Amino acid sequence: MGIPRLKDVAEIVLNQNQNYDGEGFPAEGVSEEMIPLGARMLKIIADRAALELDGVVKKKALDVMKLRVGVYDVPLLEQCFVCFPQFLANAVSAERQVITLAVNQLRAGQVTVSDIQSRTGVTLLGGGSRLTEMMLQRLRNYSSLGDVQEPILIQNPEGDEKK
Repeated sequence: MGIPRLKDVAEIVLNQNQNYDGEGFPAEGVSEEMIPLGARMLKIIADRAALELDGVVKKKALDVMKLRVGVYDVPLLEQCFVCFPQFLANAVSAERQVITLAVNQLRAGQVTVSDIQSRTGVTLLGGGSRLTEMMLQRLRNYSSLGDVQEPILIQNPEGDEKK
């Protein structure tokens, strides 16, 4: 049984992988302005996130996406880059000092410079991650079992010069 107030949301989710020209999923989908605005935006944001996670950021990501003819609503694509200029700004910066710390010295907001791994080589947290309290608790749990490769390479958040 459907929830009437969520019908519009269901349409957005259904069409989020639909190309602007009508190609994509669902196969018999709509095209152009008939694709819900939210679905067109989700497609742009999801594809941009995928590019930026691969290291293609800002203007270069926009240029790559513009080359994908028929995939996006181009005016909306440009607006999404105007509205979110620092979408997935790289957390690691060449301008900030890299420091080494033990797990018990880490604090929320710091950024991992490289992957944090268990003693058996399992990645516990990827490089470039901004530490949260939940992440810290997970690392502390592994550390209490002696299962974290230390020291950990981190950078303090921008504007935080505490060591």
